[in-house]
Amino acid sequence: MSKKRFSLLTALTGLSIESEGKEEQADATDALIEKLAAKARTQGQPGMEVAVEEAVSAAPVPSSTPEPISVPATASEPTGSQAEARQERLAAMQEAMDFILEEVNQKGPDFAEFMERLDAIRTLAAGTNMDEARIYQLAHLEFKGQVSRRHLLTTAKAYQQALKTSFFERAKSRLQKAFAAEVKGAKEEANRLRASNVEMESEIRRMQEKIVQNLQTALELEGKAGQQEAVLQHKKAAYEFAIPAIMAQIDEVAQKIESFLPPDEHEKAAATDLPA
Repeated sequence: MSKKRFSLLTALTGLSIESEGKEEQADATDALIEKLAAKARTQGQPGMEVAVEEAVSAAPVPSSTPEPISVPATASEPTGSQAEARQERLAAMQEAMDFILEEVNQKGPDFAEFMERLDAIRTLAAGTNMDEARIYQLAHLEFKGQVSRRHLLTTAKAYQQALKTSFFERAKSRLQKAFAAEVKGAKEEANRLRASNVEMESEIRRMQEKIVQNLQTALELEGKAGQQEAVLQHKKAAYEFAIPAIMAQIDEVAQKIESFLPPDEHEKAAATDLPA
């Protein structure tokens, strides 16, 4: 991330970076003032040199080093979904900053350039006791005669309005399309599969009912078959008994006929015709 992008990100989100050194270092502050004054002399702006000195001397000096605004620290490093959510937020904010700097940044010095200088001065002031008021005043002095306080506030509002009316609407439209293509489509497919499962479950229940019906019918048929088999076995046994019995009875009667009844004339004639 460039310094300019980081400055705008800082301004629009209300965040600032906490200086590593908190101890008062008056000599470092004096060195910073001398750097800015020297730059004014080099650029042929002697009036600005005086203005730097006046701004620094006129700025209220706090009784103690103010606590900087910083991002609330967490008890431990975020992991999993928390870390992913933080990365998504930072990416979205960076995209918004890119939109401001690359698409809607106005010509000439304005809020964006002011934030760039503000970041540069913060870098130089790191480790000093310079408060926010002095840093802002020094950043503004570099644009003295070119950028008014009103212009800075006006362009800041313009960037906010551009974010609301253009960037956020565009992001919303893009998210809606992605939702329709990815989320909605996936949900519709999931609903289709669930509906298909309901149909298959209904078919399974119908088949299970048919299986039960078939089983009941099979059991009934098997019962009838068993009963019929028993009847037929009895009949078979009766025939197996009756056939030899009737055959024996016929033999017995025939033998008695031969024994008890005399032969008739035809039998006698047939007997005489037989060869000796």
